[in-house]
Amino acid sequence: MPVIAFLIGFYGYVLPGIINMMMMELHLQKRHSILILIFLLALTFEFAYCYFSLLFFNFFSKNTDLMLYLTVIGCLFTLAIGIWMLVGVQKTIKQNTEDNYISRGVINIIVHPQQIPFWLITFVQLKPFIKIDSALTFSLFNVLGCAAIFLLYILGGNRFMSYMNLKLTTVKKAVSILWIAISVISLLNITINHINP
Repeated sequence: MPVIAFLIGFYGYVLPGIINMMMMELHLQKRHSILILIFLLALTFEFAYCYFSLLFFNFFSKNTDLMLYLTVIGCLFTLAIGIWMLVGVQKTIKQNTEDNYISRGVINIIVHPQQIPFWLITFVQLKPFIKIDSALTFSLFNVLGCAAIFLLYILGGNRFMSYMNLKLTTVKKAVSILWIAISVISLLNITINHINP
């Protein structure tokens, strides 16, 4: 379970976005005091979103009918994301030169509505394969994964960004194939279980 939680946290920010690019930009500008505060803020909110989403999921998981609907919706949503990523247009990563990139980054850290459906779908997908005994432990290892990828962006700087520009298509294809495979396997399991209860 800790390894899975770490990998999910790492994966969540492996693709370039406002938050990780902002941290890289702050390091390049040597604004380390602001960087440390934003780094800690991002990890705090990541922990909160993961932890409370897991508590919410565990509370509703006792309702088997609701869990079935959530599982099917989660699988279809994940399948759609996988297909979209597989056929999506490749974009080159660019450094953020806007003056308001810090405020935009902080807003994205605090108000991150995609986190809740992301975690609910993730927990639905993980439920048949692993048992999450402790929401606290899972959330802490998820935060460690986030910290690891943040540090890669911060310390890697332009070199890491150049590497991501070269490998972004490969990374997106690998992730999309994984999402599609998990979704199809989960949907097949649901179908089989209902045909042969």
